[in-house]
Formats: sequence, structure tokens, C-alpha cells
Amino acid sequence: MSFRNATQQQEAIEAARVQQAKRDCIAEVFSKYPTMVQCEANARKIIEDISFWAPNTEILPTFQLFQSMLDENPDHIKTYATQPVDRTKEQIREEIISLLQAHSRRDDHMLKSEESRMKSWDLSALRIRLAELKTKTHMVSQPVSELKQFVADSRPSISPFPGFATLPKSIWRDGRTVTIDADYLNHIAKHDKYEFVRICKIYGSAQVDSRRGIR
Repeated sequence: MSFRNATQQQEAIEAARVQQAKRDCIAEVFSKYPTMVQCEANARKIIEDISFWAPNTEILPTFQLFQSMLDENPDHIKTYATQPVDRTKEQIREEIISLLQAHSRRDDHMLKSEESRMKSWDLSALRIRLAELKTKTHMVSQPVSELKQFVADSRPSISPFPGFATLPKSIWRDGRTVTIDADYLNHIAKHDKYEFVRICKIYGSAQVDSRRGIR
């Protein structure tokens, strides 16, 4: 892909970073809530709910934000589509067998043996197996150039505070721009405990303390 200028390139990089954060967040939510149906509607709702709860556009969606939202609104989990774990496992086994039928040389006997073996697997193992098959199937059909880009995009980014959104330098609050510096954080730590705890949940105590100058 070519870009007209450095600004376009940076915008593309940022857009890719946001999309990857969304994918990672959705995957972790699905992993931690096994009864939640892994469908487009639930995936979209996860991101929308996080954005509504933490409306700052600079915040990347994370599982920690999703969990913090539920900590304040425990009943909200009931608004997601769910089904029994056993039914989900059955559906994944069926999808795995379907992929093997279409993209492997296994005969009926081998497929039945594979299906029988997977009946003892837990949900996590089944999802890993399905993801591996989908990845292999996709990669077989892709040109080398796209495979190289796939590998590059799969490399995790290095963050000094992994698992949390990056604490911005400023936010829009009460109709004005507020600088998120040590003075501001120390002030709300003393006078607005709710807001301070909320910021710590979103960005992590270590990152907040670092901005405050506490080592």
C-alpha cells in the first residue's frame, strides 16, 4: 500500500492499531466468558459498550475496561447472547470437522476418530484448534507478500504498561481540556475518589502512579 504523505501513513498505522486492539479485546472477552456466543452482534456490542462507558476517543478497548464496566453494572452481562458451553463445544467440533473435510485428506474413518477424540477437549482447546485450522486454510490461499505482512502485523507491540490503555496527556471534561499531569491526578486523588479510582481501573495504578511521579 502506498501513501501520499507521512500524515496518511501515520493515520493508517493508527487505524490498524485501533482495529487490532478491538480484535484482541473481543477475543479476550469471549475467552473469559465461555457462555457468551461468539457472534458479530456480541462482538460489536462489546466495543460499543466500552465506548459508551469510557467515551474518551483516545482510549483503546481492552478486557480490563470491559470488566470494569461490568463491575459497576453486573446485570449488564445479561444483555449479551449466551448459550450453554456444551452446545458451543458441539458447534465448534462440527466446524472443525467441516474444515477438515474440505481442506484435508482425512477419510471418514479418520474424521470420526478425530471427532471422538475432541469430545474430551475443553472449550479453550477446541477454540485454539479451530483458530489454527482457519489460519492454515487462509494462509494456503494467500500470496507470499500478504503472508509476510500477516507475520509483521502479528508481532505484539511493546508497552511499558501492558494490558492497559495509554494514559493521554489531556482529556475533555466539563466543557474544557484538562491536562492529565501529576497536579491533576494528585488533586482528584484527594478530592474526587470516584474519578481517581475510575482512571486507575482504565489505565492501571502503575501508570497513574508513574504520571504522578511515584515510583
